[in-house]
Amino acid sequence: MSPGDQTPAVPPGASLSRAAEPVEAARWLLQVVQAQACALEDGDLARFERLRDERGDALRRLDRPLAPTDKETVRELLRTAVEVDRRTEGRLRALLNETERALREVRRGHSAVAGYGRLGAHLSRTSSRVDRLR
Repeated sequence: MSPGDQTPAVPPGASLSRAAEPVEAARWLLQVVQAQACALEDGDLARFERLRDERGDALRRLDRPLAPTDKETVRELLRTAVEVDRRTEGRLRALLNETERALREVRRGHSAVAGYGRLGAHLSRTSSRVDRLR
C-alpha cells in the first residue's frame, strides 16, 4: 500500500504485547512503517519520530525462532514493509534536498541584506553634494 491509500494507522495507546509471535510482530511492523509513511505525507514529523520507537520494538520482537509454516508469511510482510520504507526514504531524501535548497536561498538573502549595512543607516547620514544642490 502506498501512503496515499487508506492505510491503517497504529492505534493510539496500542502496545506490542499482542505481537509476541513473529507473524504478529511482522504485521505490527508493517502497520508502523505504513503509519510512518502517512505521517510523512501529512507533514507530521513529530508523529513520524514517535513511531520510530514502536518500529524498534517490533523489530526486536522479530528476533525470535520462526516456525517453518510462518516463514513465507513473515517474508511477504517484511517485503511489503521494505517497499513502503524505500518509498518513504525517497520522500525523506527529497524533503532534505528541498530543505537544503531553501537554506541556501536564505543564506543568499542574508548575504545580500548584509551588503546594505545597518537598516536605516542612509537616513542618518548627512546629505550628499547632489542633495545639497537643490
